[in-house]
Amino acid sequence: MKKLRSLAGIVVPVAFFGAVGAYVWSADGGSELSNADREIVAANVVHDLPAGARAIGASFGQGLELAAALPESESALPGEETKVVLYWRASARVEGPTKVFAHLDGPDGTRQNLDHHPVYGLHRVQDFRPGEIVRDELWIAFPARAARGEWVLWVGLFSEEAPYARLEVENPTEVTTDGADRVRAAAWEVR
Repeated sequence: MKKLRSLAGIVVPVAFFGAVGAYVWSADGGSELSNADREIVAANVVHDLPAGARAIGASFGQGLELAAALPESESALPGEETKVVLYWRASARVEGPTKVFAHLDGPDGTRQNLDHHPVYGLHRVQDFRPGEIVRDELWIAFPARAARGEWVLWVGLFSEEAPYARLEVENPTEVTTDGADRVRAAAWEVR
């Protein structure tokens, strides 16, 4: 376990245990992954897109691409859970802390905010290496009283530093966007 030095010069051991493995926070504000977490990250860096993945090809600034998405299903019932796997491709190192935002928008204006760091929070976007394809599994839980109709997952990236700006979709005429730097990644018909 790393030790975190407080402003008063007191050394305090600190660890945060999440749903998957443990982060051990370092004094510089970064994090060091446990061996188990490194294995999880390695298992989610793939060489090719899987068969059946829907190509998206949305280019964002800094050499990042939402290459594809693979939803588990295309329909759901209220109260059901399903998943979608996003595939991110990096062609360059990202400068500065960057995070995935994901908005599940319902037909009645309901929105679920699913912002996250990829791979269960273990593989920050700024840690992607050029040439990597990162498999990012995202679980979707539809509300028990979910409105019937189409629920759309809109995805993008934003800077975690002020002013928290979204990364621009560089090819908006080639992908489905909403004009606000959100890309349509998947949709479900709630019956």
